[in-house]
Amino acid sequence: MKQLTLSIAVMMGLLVSTSVAQDHKDQKQHALQLVAKVSQTYSTLTSYYLEATSISDDYQDESRQLSENPIILAEIKPNKRHWELKNPFGGAAQISDGTTTWEYLVQNHQFSKSAAPVGKPSQDLASYLPEDHVTRYAKLAETVNDVRIAGSETLTFEGKPVDCALLEFTTKPDTNKPHGKTPLSPVWRKVWVDKTRFWVLQESWKDPEINFVGVTMRSTKTIVFKTIRLNQPIADSVFAFVPPKSALEVEEIFAPGSQRAAKVIGKDAPGLALPALDGTITDIKALRGKTVLLYVWTTWCVPCHETAPIVKKANDRWKDKGLAVLAIDRGENKDVVASYLAKHPAAGTVLLDEKNVVAGSFDTEGLPTLVIISKDGKIVYKSSGFGDTTETDLMAALKGQGFE
Repeated sequence: MKQLTLSIAVMMGLLVSTSVAQDHKDQKQHALQLVAKVSQTYSTLTSYYLEATSISDDYQDESRQLSENPIILAEIKPNKRHWELKNPFGGAAQISDGTTTWEYLVQNHQFSKSAAPVGKPSQDLASYLPEDHVTRYAKLAETVNDVRIAGSETLTFEGKPVDCALLEFTTKPDTNKPHGKTPLSPVWRKVWVDKTRFWVLQESWKDPEINFVGVTMRSTKTIVFKTIRLNQPIADSVFAFVPPKSALEVEEIFAPGSQRAAKVIGKDAPGLALPALDGTITDIKALRGKTVLLYVWTTWCVPCHETAPIVKKANDRWKDKGLAVLAIDRGENKDVVASYLAKHPAAGTVLLDEKNVVAGSFDTEGLPTLVIISKDGKIVYKSSGFGDTTETDLMAALKGQGFE
C-alpha cells in the first residue's frame, strides 16, 4: 500500500512538473509571438514620427542625478531623417531633407552642411544622438535571447488608457564587440507593448553596475514615448534645419577631446567665422593664400601671458610677408576681453569665441594653443601649453612654411 501511495505521489509530481514546464513553454511561445508582431510592425514602416523623453537615473554611491531629455526620431524612407536629442549642453541633431544633410552639436554650437542624402552620423556626433529605437524594435525577433511576459499594465498614452503587455527580455551577445566588453550577466530590458497596435510605448533597463576608483555607479534608463505616428504624412518642416542663433557653420563636426580632433595635423582646416570686438567677422576660409597662425588664449591664463610676446614677435616680423595672426579669446565676453586689451594689447586680429567652438574644430582644450594653417588650408602645426621650447618649436614650424 505504501509503495502504491509513493508511486502515485511520484506520478503526480511528474504530472505537475510536466504541466509547469508546458506552461512555461506556452508562455515563452506567447512572448515570442508578441515579439514577432512588434518586429513586423516596425520593420514594415515607410515613415515614422516619434517624440519621446529619455530619462537617466544615475547613482554614484549616495549621490543621485536624474535627467530628462526630449528626443525626436522621424524618417521618410529612404533619405529623409530627423534625429535629435535636446539638451542645452549635450544635445545634437542630424537632419536631412533628402538632398542636404545637416549635423549640429550643441556643445560646440557648430553645424555642418553637406550636399548629400542622409547617411550614418559622423563618428563624433553619433555618441550624442538618440539611439535608433525603430531599427532595434524591427530586429527584436532576431536579436532576442530570453523572453517572458511579466504581466499586463495600463499606461496613459496621448491622454488615453492603453492596455499593455509587459515584456522582459535579454538580447543575444554582440559578437562585434571587443572581447571583455560584453557584460558578464545579461541585461534584462522591459518594454510595454500596446496589445492592439503592437507599438512600444515605454522601455526601461538597468545598466550593469560598475566600480570606478572605489565609487559604485548604477544607472537606470527609461524611454517614454509621447507621440507615435507610423506610416502617416510628415510635414516638410520636420526635415528642414534652421541654425540656432549665432551657431557657426564648419566643414566637419569634431567633438571636444575626441581622438579625431586630436589627429588634426595634415587635415583641411575647418571653416570657421568669428567676430572681432567691433563685430567684424573674420572667416578662416577667406585667408586662403596666406599662412595663418591661430593663438588661442584667455585673459586669466598665466601661460598665455608668457606666449603672447612670442606671438607678437612672429606677427611683427612676418605680418607684411603673408602671415595672418588670429588671437582667439576662448569663452570670455566682449567686455572682459576689451578691458584686458586696454592694458595688454594683443598681436594680430583679436577674435571672440564665446561659445568655445574652436575647441571642437582644432582640439584646443589646452591653453594656450598655437595652430599653423598653411597657404592651401592644411593644419600643419599644433601645440598646447607653454614650455622652454615653445618659441623655438613655433619658429621652426613657421620656417617650414617659408618664413626665415
